[in-house]
Amino acid sequence: MVFDTIWVAMMKENKKKEKLIDSLYAGELAKKYRGKHVVIVGNKIHPIPYDEEKADKLFERLEKKFPQETPTLLFVPKEDSYIL
Repeated sequence: MVFDTIWVAMMKENKKKEKLIDSLYAGELAKKYRGKHVVIVGNKIHPIPYDEEKADKLFERLEKKFPQETPTLLFVPKEDSYIL
């Protein structure tokens, strides 16, 4: 029974993450993050800074805040980009 509860909770989290990913490829969020690398963790989108030190600090902060969650890294393509 505990396993079923955990599994249902994980599926709900995955659905939220899928919706965020979909919104990054179309819609208002796509406009905001075009041409950027982002990480999704804690059901929030965090742009990854180009500066390596700032990116390291971001990942350290997210790792401390969400130790049990696996982050999803994405590149949001620019509007007229083709992905082959």
